[in-house]
Amino acid sequence: MDSLLTRVLVSIFGIPIILAIVYFGGLFFAGFILLVSLLAQIEFYSMVKKNEMSVYFLPGLLAGIVWILGVQFFPGYLFEIFLGLGIMIFLLNLSGLIEGSTKKLSVTLVGFIYIPVFLSCMIMLRNIPGYVEMDESQGFNLILLLLVTIWICDTFAYFFGSWFGKKKIAPKISPNKSIVGSVSGLVGAIVVGLVFYLFNLKPDFMNFMQIIIFVIIAGVVSQLGDFTESVFKRDNKIKDSGKILLGHGGVLDRFDTFFITAPVIYIYVFFII
Repeated sequence: MDSLLTRVLVSIFGIPIILAIVYFGGLFFAGFILLVSLLAQIEFYSMVKKNEMSVYFLPGLLAGIVWILGVQFFPGYLFEIFLGLGIMIFLLNLSGLIEGSTKKLSVTLVGFIYIPVFLSCMIMLRNIPGYVEMDESQGFNLILLLLVTIWICDTFAYFFGSWFGKKKIAPKISPNKSIVGSVSGLVGAIVVGLVFYLFNLKPDFMNFMQIIIFVIIAGVVSQLGDFTESVFKRDNKIKDSGKILLGHGGVLDRFDTFFITAPVIYIYVFFII
């Protein structure tokens, strides 16, 4: 109960702040994503180091920072920035011992792609009005739809899974996740799509069917993102990636659903536009 109360209190104070940041967008939102990315990367690299795996810690973090800044300020040169950062990380293998260098390089690249590169798609979604001709509010509506869908999906899955979940969906990966919880989360996501459509909170460029497909994709992929991080944690024998968010664990724990969902949704929206 104490853990649940802590989760609720963190959400009560945290969600309004996040929504305000999303609303103002621009540097406020980019700065927020940069902070989340940096903290999550630190937790990821610290997690694998506890499992006695080497990593290029500071260069990996620097690459993440440069990438996020590039997405915000130089969106037309992302391919070149990615190539440059990738080459820099690969060349780091020349600066250390040969033994274990392949694993060290691989872990560093995974942390870079999985967190800052994937998460930066949130900035791209928020800044979509700057890429195509549409009203500025559409970027806010798009991110709002994604955030609320994932939050409600996670909430439905947590409570209905705790109350009625008997049969586990993947006990070796996440022993607390149940089939009932997963289906309930998807139902919650669809409800969000219906509410956004009926109250005209959706982005103007999306019709009813596109909204429903959006929330189904977000509902399914966000749960897969949760399982993905669970695999990392099981492999490194830890329960939570950190304690900075109290009852929610670490930043990696709280935002794990966005790391894979954001790029998938970005690809979906890209094809719609």
